[in-house]
Amino acid sequence: MDFASLRRLSSLRLIGLISTCILAASCGGGGGGSGADGVGGTSPPPVTYAAQSGVAQKGPLIQGSTVTVQEVSANLSPTGRQFTYQVTSDLGTFAPTDAFGSQYVGVTATGHYFDELQNRVSDGPVTLNAYSDLAASGVLNVNLLTTLAYRRIRNLVTISGMTFASAQDQAETEVLTALKIPPADVPGFSTLNLLGGTDADHMLAAISSIFVYGHSAAPLNALIANIQSDLADDGAISAAISSTLADAAAAINAVTVAANLTQAFSSAGVTFTPENISHWIDQDGDGLIGRNQFGVPDASPSSVFTFPAYIVARAAGTSVSATAGQLSINGAPASAAVAVQADDVVTLSPGSGPFPSGAVTAYLMSGAERVARVSFVSGLVAIEVTPASHSLPKGLTQQFTATGAFSDGSAADLTNTVTWESNLPAIASVNAGSGLVSTMAIGSAIIKATSGSVSADATLTVTPAVVTSLSILPDPPFSGVGMTRQLVATGTYTDGTSQDVTNAVTWTSDAPAVATVGPTTGLTTGVALGAADISAQIGAATATASLRIVANSWSPTSNSLKQALGAHTATLLLSGKVLVTNGLRSSAELYDTVTGTWSPTGNVSTTTSANATLLPGGKVLLSCSTPQVYDPDTGTWSPTSNNPEHRSGDTATLLPNGRVLAIGGRITGGVSRPAVLYDPATNSWSSIAGPSNTRVHHTATLLANGKVLVVGGDVARPDDSSETQATAELYDPATGTWSFAGNLATPGLRYHHTATLLPDGRVLIAGGLGRVAPITGYITTAETAEIYDPVAGTWSITAGLSIPRTSHTATALPNGKILVVGGMVNEDPEASAELYDPVSGTWSAIGSLSTPRYQHAATLLPQGIVLVTGGRVALYPPSFTAAAELYW
Repeated sequence: MDFASLRRLSSLRLIGLISTCILAASCGGGGGGSGADGVGGTSPPPVTYAAQSGVAQKGPLIQGSTVTVQEVSANLSPTGRQFTYQVTSDLGTFAPTDAFGSQYVGVTATGHYFDELQNRVSDGPVTLNAYSDLAASGVLNVNLLTTLAYRRIRNLVTISGMTFASAQDQAETEVLTALKIPPADVPGFSTLNLLGGTDADHMLAAISSIFVYGHSAAPLNALIANIQSDLADDGAISAAISSTLADAAAAINAVTVAANLTQAFSSAGVTFTPENISHWIDQDGDGLIGRNQFGVPDASPSSVFTFPAYIVARAAGTSVSATAGQLSINGAPASAAVAVQADDVVTLSPGSGPFPSGAVTAYLMSGAERVARVSFVSGLVAIEVTPASHSLPKGLTQQFTATGAFSDGSAADLTNTVTWESNLPAIASVNAGSGLVSTMAIGSAIIKATSGSVSADATLTVTPAVVTSLSILPDPPFSGVGMTRQLVATGTYTDGTSQDVTNAVTWTSDAPAVATVGPTTGLTTGVALGAADISAQIGAATATASLRIVANSWSPTSNSLKQALGAHTATLLLSGKVLVTNGLRSSAELYDTVTGTWSPTGNVSTTTSANATLLPGGKVLLSCSTPQVYDPDTGTWSPTSNNPEHRSGDTATLLPNGRVLAIGGRITGGVSRPAVLYDPATNSWSSIAGPSNTRVHHTATLLANGKVLVVGGDVARPDDSSETQATAELYDPATGTWSFAGNLATPGLRYHHTATLLPDGRVLIAGGLGRVAPITGYITTAETAEIYDPVAGTWSITAGLSIPRTSHTATALPNGKILVVGGMVNEDPEASAELYDPVSGTWSAIGSLSTPRYQHAATLLPQGIVLVTGGRVALYPPSFTAAAELYW
């Protein structure tokens, strides 16, 4: 409905309830300050701050992700100015082009991200946060580490009264400590960038891989939120979360992560090595990250290891000691803990006297804290790798161990001391420091362990992936007595892939008297009302779904629409899927009637109101401000030609000759009288003679004789005066002419009504809005119903609806009855539904929707099931729902 019509509804506060509304949202920068002329002259221009660049990375957020920057004061209070940017590449980059009036800003980035473990884009978005001081950094970088520090910084500033700089330093130190990373090794979080190539930038990649391990998008967001909450209070994380991160660090395969990241950043020429990842995580659980663990093979009593400067710098100002061997500071042996400075030379040797055969492991300690580890190996004769020969399904990991045999007959575990390598990392990659092998592809690989001049191998054979878990869709499943319902089993394999295994599993029903299932097909048949557990099994993997056999009942779809919407279209495609689009949104989605799930498809290029028509051949015409055709084979939209002026509140009807007739509707400056035809053969529009009366929000129904019945509608005028049409007309496609079809039995009450073709060829008109008097009369909602008989050419009253309804839906069921659902009743969305029986001419109530709604869509699916999608659920502020329900 247009805005003039909305004003005409104000007498009953129905403004906007049933019209197609266009909601405008503002975004982008707020206004900047300006100088003001004063008596003494012009005030100086305000100080502004700029960001040279920006990057949003977990793994990198992909192109199209949104970054919102909010100016804040020194105490982190919003100033009211906000800016929005889009990530412009799959590397997470964006261009913050605005001048900021404050040096402090809060950043929020939301979008899908690159998963460095799965080597693919995530299954959902992640949200990242940061606080930045533009005067200090000059960049707007938001990443996983800035996100972890975000709430802690805010608490330290707003509750503890710290300055921003002090709060940021403390929060970042606490985050690194919680992650077992020496704080001195890392610069400010807001300077980190996976494109940078520094050791600290590699650290960001390593930490990201730990968080992603075992987590899809939703659990990842939950993990981040839990850590934020823990850190916000006291700067520490719980033992449970610390254990989760430690388990992930132990399981990470640095070879795989580095290879995936190198591939993802290939366009920027950035590469990652396994050491870039393993150096920053603790993979053997001793509390030290890889870069702080060292080994000296073929050692002797005189061997000396000199600690790198960054290790000494970390311990500077404290007293250090060693758990074994001889520690020396600037060449002077230390017999007890001794103070050390950043420029000291700190060394460690196995110790005085005979060096026993075997391995000596010593930790450099700063007080009670481990700073570094050195392993000396001497007298090694041979290495035994276990298991020596092993087979493993693709996608699983195997821990290999190395046992050293020494010249004095002793043995020692050297698993974390030797260097591990694979001759074919594309088949099986191994963590160089821990011996953990990840299977990558089917085949065989040699896994080698080396210490100095001694080495040994093992053989690993990678076999095809196997199913580890099953899921059944739809979830939950419903069906009716005598109906068949296909269940789909999806297997998740050891390599993380998923596959339809419906015909590979064995299906069983625990209650065949209620529902049976094909043992190799998953096709269920409802036998009686009730519930039956349907199980699927393959190998050791099983899954069970409770199938409910119901009648005249509603059930939810397996998941909701991706986006809430109303005044949309829902079209059953030849494939059996349902295309839902428009609804004042550019998005389009597909509903899979087998699995009961939703998935996105190509977006349309308009957000105006529209009609959708299934064309012969399976394409869908969307008649709107920029008419388009959807191709379900490619999932894409293409424009039509010779487009008519856009009209709202019109109708679109598929004619027997394959053309589409569009009638009436409001155009700019008034109401459109002419009609137009779309010809799929030429993909173009042409004008034809229109009905004798102008109409908006009327109905157009294709009759059994091939003519089109046009009923009611509102007659809106450029001066905002109005009256409801009380007439009907017929269009004859064979002659291209219009004829009068009589006056309605209930004049003045028919727009935003429904018109439904009955099995005997008659047409049921139900509900709607109207005026009790022309032009100035009050608007009312109708509960009346009437029937048009095309043979007699007459109108007659039939039993009315149980309640007044408008912007409802009416669907003809295979049993001949008409299902009327929802609508607006007394300014509120309605949940009730009722059935009209054309044989008896009576209505009967049935179960109600879970979500009251109007301006929704109802689509008849195979076997008489009705899918109800979306709809408006509130008047002001305008609110829509993404819920979808099925009627059985």
